[in-house]
Amino acid sequence: MLMQSTSRQVRRAQARQRLKIGAVTLLAVVLGAALSSHARAAERGDPAAGGALLLRGKGLATEMPAVRLGTDMQVTVSGTIMRVRVTQAFRNTSGSWMEASYLYPLPDDGAVDTMNMVIGQRVIEGKIKGRQEAREIYEKAMAKGRKAGLVESERANLFRTNVANVGPGETVLVSIEYQAP
Repeated sequence: MLMQSTSRQVRRAQARQRLKIGAVTLLAVVLGAALSSHARAAERGDPAAGGALLLRGKGLATEMPAVRLGTDMQVTVSGTIMRVRVTQAFRNTSGSWMEASYLYPLPDDGAVDTMNMVIGQRVIEGKIKGRQEAREIYEKAMAKGRKAGLVESERANLFRTNVANVGPGETVLVSIEYQAP
């Protein structure tokens, strides 16, 4: 009986070890899927590879990238769906007020459903509106000198948000959440 108990304990320990290896493998596959969109964007020479905040303002012929201060990524898997939260911080190091475009590559079948931004001391929470209504609200806020954001689909696998009136030296914190198979 002692021998059976010991071999049962060994089998249970082996099963726990297989579960741990399976969980690590699943985590590696999920992270690989989440990061593959970054790799594809980098291969294409896409300025959004890994996420980017591009600044433009009066007197600038082209957009210039804001300094990226950091990136945090959290991945949760539920069945066959992964939910990813990406938080990135950028700084406008110019001495001018700028309009900014935040770009982030998504998996081909990913969909952003949450977006929050902190610009200086102001918090912007994304709300879904019709395309025309959203554009009008953004244009009015920008004209009045308010901070505002506008999310538009650049292409199927690129998330884009425009941000009006980013002050000199201000930090922009962007948090998006998306889901993908």
